[in-house]
Amino acid sequence: MWESVDRETDYYFEQAGPDVAITMARRLKIAVYGLADFYGYSRIAGLPSNYRRVIVKPFYIFYRLAQAGDHLTVYLLRHEKRRSLSPSTHKRLASEAERDSTEL
Repeated sequence: MWESVDRETDYYFEQAGPDVAITMARRLKIAVYGLADFYGYSRIAGLPSNYRRVIVKPFYIFYRLAQAGDHLTVYLLRHEKRRSLSPSTHKRLASEAERDSTEL
């Protein structure tokens, strides 16, 4: 996940300058860290209710709440203009991220 934030920050740095890049990186990081305190973001159509997303324009941050409710896994940062992924792709990405996860 953090590699994706770094990639997008580099892109914004090149395209719009350091101020915009720093602002975007800060907004994304605040949203990710805020997930631990607030689980009420949007559900994802076609997936179980523990799959959610938060919008940080122009991105979606996708995450999955653990069934026990004791942790969550952030598994995807995706630009809003990209086409939607299938439910099976979301499930696969979330499972892969869970295996590769570290605690914050």
